[in-house]
Amino acid sequence: MRKQFVRLFLSFVLVVAVVLGIQAVVVLVSLQNQRASWTESVFEEYLETFTNNLKAGLSSRPSSFITIEQLLLASADDRVSGLYIRNPDGTVAVAYGNTSSGNSLPIPRQRPAEAQIPTMHHALPVAKEAIGEQGFTSSEMHSDVYVVKILQSGSVTSLLVSRQPERQKQTILLPAQVKANDIAGSMVIMYNNEVLGMVDVLTYTPFTYK
Repeated sequence: MRKQFVRLFLSFVLVVAVVLGIQAVVVLVSLQNQRASWTESVFEEYLETFTNNLKAGLSSRPSSFITIEQLLLASADDRVSGLYIRNPDGTVAVAYGNTSSGNSLPIPRQRPAEAQIPTMHHALPVAKEAIGEQGFTSSEMHSDVYVVKILQSGSVTSLLVSRQPERQKQTILLPAQVKANDIAGSMVIMYNNEVLGMVDVLTYTPFTYK
């Protein structure tokens, strides 16, 4: 009788464990899907705002990298936590915003002097946490990459926005304070066939804040 009771008890415990395990998996998958939906919506809305601002800017004044940088900042809402603006070779030119712990985004210590950017309203502070280049290491990431191409032929200027057909594995230089999955998406900004720079858009979910 006692052995039968033990077997029944163990069977009950096993069933409960299986049910709890299934529930845990469902919760984890749901949270992961929510995180993915959050980051995708943040980047897609940022991209839409930026391209609309860029179209308006191109119709009113000649394009320049400084103007584009202003538009990148002005297009960020409070869900965008930071921007890494990179040179065509992938090195960091300038950064705005904070890490998930609230500290300034790290930037390479040695970088060329930059022109002063005219004041324009934006919520992201310029990054000032300078670290050595050895503080940036290669990280693999999967993200949507969009190409924003400014096309100019004579006096006619147009804008072409396209997404690379598949999410591709990228190697990107990041500091230890920033994880690859903190990047919601990336843009390559081109003028005709010349790459002006690249932009990584950072966002943090409630689960990644420290």
